[in-house]
Amino acid sequence: MRVKATVKSVEGKIAIVESERLSACEGCHKHAEGCSVCSLMGGNNKITAKAKNTAHADVGDVVEIETETKTVLFYAMIVFVLPLLVMLCIYALMGLFDVTEPIRYGVTLLGFVLTFLGIWLYSKFRVSKKYDVEIVNIISRKNQ
Repeated sequence: MRVKATVKSVEGKIAIVESERLSACEGCHKHAEGCSVCSLMGGNNKITAKAKNTAHADVGDVVEIETETKTVLFYAMIVFVLPLLVMLCIYALMGLFDVTEPIRYGVTLLGFVLTFLGIWLYSKFRVSKKYDVEIVNIISRKNQ
């Protein structure tokens, strides 16, 4: 997936870029804060990400950034599908035990919520250290 972005800062081979959120990346797991769950609950139309600066862009340049489609789909699956799968599995497993329905629903809901905690931890400690975004083209230089 390719989108247009503006370079906000450059630090060595890594640049901080900001782009308009597109409908296809509403659940992108590479939100600047490291957690897309937060971005899903907010109304921010801008996404900030760390990108490999292989095009040697400077601050203020308008660039084209790219993320592999399979990466975007993987992060979307983690955010949207994984919590539902966990919830359904817990609900089914709780059926094996002799518990009341309120307990079954409560444990299922707890599993659903804890899945988001797991996603946040994965995002904070694993995804934030990866650079899935790359600057592939400089559209216009700030100085031009």
